[in-house]
Amino acid sequence: MDNKPSSIIDTPISGSHDDLLKVSTYVNALETFLTKADTPLTVAIQGEWGSGKTSFMNQIHEGLCGSQGPFIGIWTHAWEYALLSEPNEILMNMVQGIIRDIEREAKTFGNSLPMSEAFHMARSMFVQVAKMGVQAAAVQAGVPASTSAGLLWNDDKGSSIGLLNESLDKAVHHCLELAEKKGKKGFIFFIDDLDRLEPVVAVQFLELVKNIFELKDCIFVLAIDYDVVVKGLKPRFGARTDENDREFRSFFDKIIQVPFNVPTSSYDLECYLGSSLKKIDFFNSSDLQRKVPLRNYTAFVPGASDKGATYSQIIAAVTNYSTGANPRSIKRMLNTLSLIEILQEGIHSREQQKADPSQTSSTFGAHEKLICFCLVSLQIAYPTFYNLLLNEPLFTDWNEELARTKGYKALTEDEKKGLQDRDEFDEEWELFIFRACQSSSFLKARSSYIANIFNILRGIILSRLPKAPTEADTENNRQKEEEKNLIWNAVISGLGVAAITGLKSSEDQEEKDSYSRIRYNSLEDFEKSIGSHLNASFNLFKEVRECFIKRFSPDFIYFEYMKNKISIKITNNKTYNTIIAKIALRNFGKLKITKFDGTEYTLKKSCMEITEQEWASYINFFNEFSKDTLPTPSLSQASPSPSVPGSTPTQPQTSSASE
Repeated sequence: MDNKPSSIIDTPISGSHDDLLKVSTYVNALETFLTKADTPLTVAIQGEWGSGKTSFMNQIHEGLCGSQGPFIGIWTHAWEYALLSEPNEILMNMVQGIIRDIEREAKTFGNSLPMSEAFHMARSMFVQVAKMGVQAAAVQAGVPASTSAGLLWNDDKGSSIGLLNESLDKAVHHCLELAEKKGKKGFIFFIDDLDRLEPVVAVQFLELVKNIFELKDCIFVLAIDYDVVVKGLKPRFGARTDENDREFRSFFDKIIQVPFNVPTSSYDLECYLGSSLKKIDFFNSSDLQRKVPLRNYTAFVPGASDKGATYSQIIAAVTNYSTGANPRSIKRMLNTLSLIEILQEGIHSREQQKADPSQTSSTFGAHEKLICFCLVSLQIAYPTFYNLLLNEPLFTDWNEELARTKGYKALTEDEKKGLQDRDEFDEEWELFIFRACQSSSFLKARSSYIANIFNILRGIILSRLPKAPTEADTENNRQKEEEKNLIWNAVISGLGVAAITGLKSSEDQEEKDSYSRIRYNSLEDFEKSIGSHLNASFNLFKEVRECFIKRFSPDFIYFEYMKNKISIKITNNKTYNTIIAKIALRNFGKLKITKFDGTEYTLKKSCMEITEQEWASYINFFNEFSKDTLPTPSLSQASPSPSVPGSTPTQPQTSSASE
């Protein structure tokens, strides 16, 4: 039985693990710096969610705080206090926990009367500090001028914070006198997951560290996402802008002496991914060294040669373009692939039993797995484009017409000129990708990466062609059709494999929101955007539109075209635009008109026998609504002409105006 694990666990690595990301140089440098550093000192290991901050601290802890290391290590998980405490208790519990851990570690080296007295004083002063309002300070998120440190002064007895700091300094000093015999020269405090606290509380904890634990022979190492924690300064400095960014950074500069950014750009993705993919049995060693003749697409894979790129190089490139060098995101992708592999093995085994048991070849070979890897990367990192593939699998046919249908903003001449010399945007389908990315700041910043993934995917699929296409071949329709069929079948097959792991994300919602904000410049553009199933409804709408234009001067009424919907707006004498109705195209030649009060009318092309009274009643609504602002005809002119569409008023009902 195969004992290989089916998943990659999402836990931080320790010093005992292989250095697959090749970061030992950075860890060793930081350890050497801390060993030689003067104290007190605060170091911030900075990085985004899942970037490996805890793994760095684990390795430093093992290197410097083990039995042979020069420091005594104190580890605090900030998130534990956030889970088990009320907001107004988090700060006090964290401070109390650190003091308790110092005393516990100190007693492992022996005891002395001066040390016991110092810890007794520290505990007493901690109670005094707690009574003076640190609990209240932890929730003063809306008081701009106050800080936790500023609320802790006792005018009669001096600074309670200062006395607590003094007593802790004595306790640490007496502890290290005993610990020196075992080669210990100081304390390192590791504070993990500080960015999982409420930002205001995290900022106040940093201030307390500065005021309480700034001690000789003590080093604080904080795992922190600066962009998250900095939000805690908003009550003090206001919203962060380019103008006040210096104030935000100055605050951290006073507390943190050494900022250390997790070196994700230096991670050895190829080594890490190769080892992990072999671990879950998705690829073996020979697969990873196999070369793919990418031909015209080798430029999109760093390190590739004219002869092609190895699977390992392709996987590293696609990962860098999708999830990036974030270990947590990579582990999620790897676990997705492992599940797909297990499912495909089961499907193949079942089909084999039904057909010929002597057949052993699987349709999910290394080539298919590589295609699947690209699709899963899109699925996880860019679901917008994965969903596009679900509806339009032949991505090399994405064109201007489809972009217009999707409502993507047209490129300006300057944009076209700027893109024409870029390899990733020199074809029409690549320009479609660029346009699709403009509706989202997230996608816009990654448009080149997304185009690169699709070019690599195209190269992988077309590597199955018997020979590289020549210039003559590109003019050959037969060759083009062969390429299209190959891409279509490969993508369809790959999507079928990857379908089980789809997950709706916030980006899907972003795409949906941007899709609902689409606006078309003209009736003609709107007509091109609708599907053929709505042609009858669109023709009916044109009749309704003509009727409204007759009823109201074109200077006062206009139509805003969205995705399968139209807003009818009027402009009063103050040039204030007001929506008086919305029209939604429906199947089977129907329109649904929703007035601003929620009343709905369903119009059907087959209902031309509307009575004069019904139509006059409907038009009267608009006359009454706009009689003070618009020059409208009298009701005696409201009878319908033969070209006016019929309507069947439904039972009035309340409906969202955005229906």
